[in-house]
Amino acid sequence: MPALPPELQNVDSNDPGLLEIVREKQALLAAIVFVCVAVAVAFAFLSKPVYRAETVLLPVTQDGDMSLLASMASQFGALGSLAGIDVGGDSEKEKALATMRSRALTNAFIESHGLLPRIFEDDWDATSAKWDLDPDEVPTMWEAQKEFDENIRFIVENRRTGLVTLAIEWRDPDEAAKWANDLVGLVNRTIRERVIAESKKSLVYLNKELESTHAVEVRQAIFKLAESQARKIMLANVRSDYAFQVIDPATPPDLDDFVRPQRAILILAGLLGGIAVALSVVGEDGF
Repeated sequence: MPALPPELQNVDSNDPGLLEIVREKQALLAAIVFVCVAVAVAFAFLSKPVYRAETVLLPVTQDGDMSLLASMASQFGALGSLAGIDVGGDSEKEKALATMRSRALTNAFIESHGLLPRIFEDDWDATSAKWDLDPDEVPTMWEAQKEFDENIRFIVENRRTGLVTLAIEWRDPDEAAKWANDLVGLVNRTIRERVIAESKKSLVYLNKELESTHAVEVRQAIFKLAESQARKIMLANVRSDYAFQVIDPATPPDLDDFVRPQRAILILAGLLGGIAVALSVVGEDGF
């Protein structure tokens, strides 16, 4: 009869099997699973809910002005460029989206709403209105902007429909909706003010060119370009939704309609984690 392999020669035939180990330690295993599930349940129900408020926007383009400028671009593009006039049809939409995503706008929004203590409220003593931190550990505006861009504000563009969804995820549903609507207002106001300032500079340049030229064709081009800039200023002054038209404003979600924590997933993860820990205990004792 051939000899047994060395690794099997010391095996005790009376060693308990896996099922017997499970029966012997079923109380311990059940306790492990229970503790893991209990921790998951506690985390799921004690964590502060985070709510999502969304507003749906439609980027606004000045089609009439763009078609006029585009028709003149081949003939008088140099003059328009010197005047600081943009003749690109899609550039306004891209500039508006870039402005919405910009750090400058985020910082302006955080400062105007005093959000630094709100974003890092665990480190802020509201009673004394002071930070519970050493001076060199106080959160900076850069840290607040990074947190806001990565975990609070979300921008999704639908390429097919052209619609833009701006979402705010925050612990207070009313504040989430207010911030979303206020942010759209700030974007529109910022772009309106920029357009007015740029158009006024263009008009100053065009008026100087008008005084220095006597060519009828060039003067007619200058008049048309000046007219388009004056129209831009007028529209910017009277149209509140200058860059983004609000299709569906943000409204506060219901208190039970939160996006985080996802309680069912957390509890399931706790159950699976408990089973995994229990099986590792059985494995250590059985092999």
